[in-house]
Amino acid sequence: MRPEFSRAWRAAAVAAGLIASVTVPSSALADSIRDRQWHVSALRLTEAHKISRGEGIIVAVVDSGVDAAHPDLAGSVLPGTDLGSAGDGRSDTAGHGTAMASAIAARGHGPGGGDGVIGVAPGARILPIRDQGSSGGSRGTGDGIRWAADHGAKIINISAGGADLSAVRSAVEYAIGKGIIVVAAAGNDGGPVEAPAMYPGVVAVAGTGRDGSLWPKSGRGREVVAAAPAAEIAGAEPGGRYSITAGTSDAAAITSGVLALVWAKFPSLDAANVINRLIKTADDKGEPGRDPSFGYGLVNPVRALTADVASAATHPLLPSAASPAPSAPASAREPGGPASSSDAARGGGNEQSPALMAAAIAAGALMVLAGGALAIFMRKRRKVHTGR
Repeated sequence: MRPEFSRAWRAAAVAAGLIASVTVPSSALADSIRDRQWHVSALRLTEAHKISRGEGIIVAVVDSGVDAAHPDLAGSVLPGTDLGSAGDGRSDTAGHGTAMASAIAARGHGPGGGDGVIGVAPGARILPIRDQGSSGGSRGTGDGIRWAADHGAKIINISAGGADLSAVRSAVEYAIGKGIIVVAAAGNDGGPVEAPAMYPGVVAVAGTGRDGSLWPKSGRGREVVAAAPAAEIAGAEPGGRYSITAGTSDAAAITSGVLALVWAKFPSLDAANVINRLIKTADDKGEPGRDPSFGYGLVNPVRALTADVASAATHPLLPSAASPAPSAPASAREPGGPASSSDAARGGGNEQSPALMAAAIAAGALMVLAGGALAIFMRKRRKVHTGR
């Protein structure tokens, strides 16, 4: 992402009310940023880290790149790729990818790593894929997902969402077919689950607040697999900075970290059984069993690492002939909600009606005028520190 695009994105976000900046002294932040990671205690990560830290697991972050020079990510970011240039993905002018990487695998800094932020799986390695794609968002064209699948990723985190695109659907199917876990955010407008979270086999993640209730703007639908903290998440920002953010982007990244912990603890498991262990040990919330708000429940890292879970003979998220139809596509939301064009019908067809095509074109024009990248980077962002 070019610096001028980053500035434009941030300006549009401020205008839309999605970013409010609050600067505090560096000394005050240094003493408090770890304390602000409320999800660390809520998920009992200190206890989980005595069992597993995610060593040996590569998690791809298909996003805006990752600032590998951030002190809390030092040593955890592998050379990746920048599909828009000759870079290796280890820079980030937007900040979204860095925050997601820190939620997954930040190691802190200072004596004993006690300063800064800690990720869910601090022993995991991040494979950064900077994939802006033609739409200006981190889902790109699906090329980043394919690149991750071909370059050693065991888990692919996609903290973004939007309309159903056949290229992205195909890339997700390719990755899942290679035995890779794909994790994606459910969405941030309280509407149906977005792509790629809507696709069969994807771990679609909804968000929760501090009290464990559903985050009010979390996407909902029968595709939701699990829920994770999404409110007031402290994370890293480029240039040694930090931010407090909210959204299912963060929830997806936290869930990717939990899956990394499980796979490191049980390296002989295949993707289906790693996912099975995640959902069988989740804390059931909402309606009994799987429901459209929480899926199978709130992720529970300690139980996922310690519970006796029977093996799954088949992939728990891949549909059978009796599976219900998916939720309405993002493009079918009621008037007034964010509009998204659809590249392929949810049932698998490729033709669109003239009315739908016209609506898609109009929606695309509106997104450009409003700063279309906002529909892809699905986080509300509140900076608490602008750095050194």
